[in-house]
Amino acid sequence: MKKTDLLAYLDEKMQKLDFDGNLSLNWDKKQHTFTIGMEFFVENHSIREIIDAENVKSLEPVINFYDEILLYDQTANLKAESENYLVCLPFDGKKGWTQGKADAFLAVLQKTLDDGESDLLDFVNDENQEVFELKWDSNEFQQKQSDFSSETDRLKYPKF
Repeated sequence: MKKTDLLAYLDEKMQKLDFDGNLSLNWDKKQHTFTIGMEFFVENHSIREIIDAENVKSLEPVINFYDEILLYDQTANLKAESENYLVCLPFDGKKGWTQGKADAFLAVLQKTLDDGESDLLDFVNDENQEVFELKWDSNEFQQKQSDFSSETDRLKYPKF
């Protein structure tokens, strides 16, 4: 029986996450990275003027927000700028991650998506909230890893 690799495992499990927006998983074979894209949509019922990070104003009836998570090979020479991502998480080269770490990642990703949807809706509907920012809880990720520490099967980096 063929073992599941990290890419296939994440792809399968991400499809089962409860999220009203769009999720994407992109593999850059050359850079040895995975990028998880998260696109949120929320209706702007009050047609509140929204100013984004590039200082662009919008009065659109639907607001979308996009952010990414980078998973990278810690044994490779990565040339990515971490400020361009919500979080950058390393994996161990060809060894990838343990299933426990992947499951911890997916659990915190689900919470990030849930909180992000709720926080974005609050931001659009509450004029007192001046900033919306998606958050990744590193402490919860560490805790979840210990919760799933018994899942030690390796999800190796995919062969190509």
